[in-house]
Amino acid sequence: WPRVESIVSSMNAAVSVPISCKIRLLQTAAQTVEFARRLEAAGASMLVVHGRQRGSQRHGRKGPADLHAVTAVKQAVSIPVIANGNVRGPGDVIENVTRFGVDGVMSAE
Repeated sequence: WPRVESIVSSMNAAVSVPISCKIRLLQTAAQTVEFARRLEAAGASMLVVHGRQRGSQRHGRKGPADLHAVTAVKQAVSIPVIANGNVRGPGDVIENVTRFGVDGVMSAE
């Protein structure tokens, strides 16, 4: 994490535009929350959290994204948090914002 923190901090000091970061869930929710807090402290202005752990190409997107873990990140930081995962239509966007309390939704498909 120190390398990522250093990159975010350096970018934040070097430019006048907001710095955003996209992360995936780590092994535990506590680790993900700690990483998000450290990114915020390093100068990230917004986080996009993909609600899945990094997987192999063979397993890909197995199962639904864990948006409850994204909510834990949202509750732990003061910067906007955008959820990524489980968006298959417009209704999913509304549910992700209202049910999980995120500031926005990103869809890759």
